[in-house]
Amino acid sequence: MAWTPRVTSPAPHEMDDVDFFEAAKAVHGGEEALAAMFVPHPALLDGVDELVLGLERPSEMVPKSFDWRRVRGQNFVTRNLNQHIPVYCGSCWAHGALSALADRIKIARRAAWPDIELSVQAVLNCAVHEAGSCRGGDSGALYEWLSQHGVPDETCQPYEAVDRECLPINVCRNCQPPVGDPTACAAVPEGEFTRWWVDEYGEINGEDAMKKEIFLRGPIACGIDATVMHEKPDNGEIIRDDGGHRDIDHIISIAGWGEEVDPATGEAVKYWKVRNSWGIYAGSDGWFRVERGKNVAAIEDYCSWATPKVDEDGWSAGDRHKPHEEL
Repeated sequence: MAWTPRVTSPAPHEMDDVDFFEAAKAVHGGEEALAAMFVPHPALLDGVDELVLGLERPSEMVPKSFDWRRVRGQNFVTRNLNQHIPVYCGSCWAHGALSALADRIKIARRAAWPDIELSVQAVLNCAVHEAGSCRGGDSGALYEWLSQHGVPDETCQPYEAVDRECLPINVCRNCQPPVGDPTACAAVPEGEFTRWWVDEYGEINGEDAMKKEIFLRGPIACGIDATVMHEKPDNGEIIRDDGGHRDIDHIISIAGWGEEVDPATGEAVKYWKVRNSWGIYAGSDGWFRVERGKNVAAIEDYCSWATPKVDEDGWSAGDRHKPHEEL
């Protein structure tokens, strides 16, 4: 589906080294906290000038390993999802995109309670012509749609894995007794629930750009050929051989990267930390590792990102039902 990126400020991979370093300090708790991520890169300890002089490649502007599930002892990702229940639905494009966006909301809110889980079902109901349906879609087109329409959280519209008509009751609903009576449900009026909006959104590809985007702003949604995820064992092993399968037919989200030594060869193997949307019984508790820097299964060809529109308190800066004072 055709869509047009909306980028009004330099994306992380477009920043010069000094600007990137200053932005990274703001995101990751200051220079000392940032420096701890880069051991053994002592250039970070003495400020920007030595940092820039001490780095030879763009990839060295980010740590050797990084994971938004474990940043200074804190988890910044939201829960795992399963697109295939209660019935099969090809909504990976919505799951991958909304999981990454919900993570970025959590990052913006500094992991404050509650986690915001965005409604995949509301998207299936209302973005069918612009972004997709249970028969597939486009994560980038969804981010464009969210910049124009917003989306409620999942407590407004739980996942049903079907495409429904875009009516107010299929955006946010509430139900009354008696038990089991669907006619006792009604739409929640606008203004009585919160919509979450996208500000900027765009597309990137390639290892260095992906790492910078993830490190500075949070997880991203990426296309992949799902054949390898069906064929490889669910034992945490790094997926390295795609067997020539590089036709994107699935969307996942990437929350970090790492590196480990192959005990058989002594070779250092770089990998992405990938969250899928097939439940925690797929992969390692719902996550996979895919070799990095070699475009295995086309994972580095097409990635989309978006920044959430939030206020200084981390709440939606769009339509917002203001919560009561903390109880």
